Amino acid sequence: MWYSQLESLHGIFGALIGFVGTAIGIGVSGIAVMLVGIIGTILGVAFISTRIISFAMIFAGAGVTCLGILFSIATIWLFAKFIKLLIKYCNWNLKLIRGGI
Repeated sequence: MWYSQLESLHGIFGALIGFVGTAIGIGVSGIAVMLVGIIGTILGVAFISTRIISFAMIFAGAGVTCLGILFSIATIWLFAKFIKLLIKYCNWNLKLIRGGI
């Protein structure tokens, strides 16, 4: 019986780990797009057709990086709420086991 309760916690914890991976991926991709725009502006690389597009890539990369930072903050907030809820659940469960409820 207790094992089924732990399975539901594994699903929630897995979703939180997915949020962490997404936040890291968004942040890293934004930095990569920014670097490609900077390198394209400096070197005039063939895969970027004009300098306007490379400047747009710099600003788009900065925006995506900021989005990754905001998503990371939201993920940290979710982790804090999850930990508080888990502690409350464990205290309630201990009280139930001891017969206090």
